[in-house]
Amino acid sequence: LHLQIITLHEIGWSNTKIREQFQRKGTEIMPRQIHYMCSARHPTPPKRDSRSDTCNEEKTDELFLFICSSQTNHLLSYPTLA
Repeated sequence: LHLQIITLHEIGWSNTKIREQFQRKGTEIMPRQIHYMCSARHPTPPKRDSRSDTCNEEKTDELFLFICSSQTNHLLSYPTLA
């Protein structure tokens, strides 16, 4: 959605025309949202720095041992482990 709005704005569409286009598609978007997306100039929000994308080897080994240590742990869902 962000990328589409930025692209339409870059080719010269007005915010009103962009809003009308999305309304025809069934997507309600507020004028302030369009203004924010066009002024930010980023198709996606910035990535948070608080958590890393991957585990280090030590953490991976610890999780592996925990999951394999019992049948109960082996059946835990991903959201529970996260």
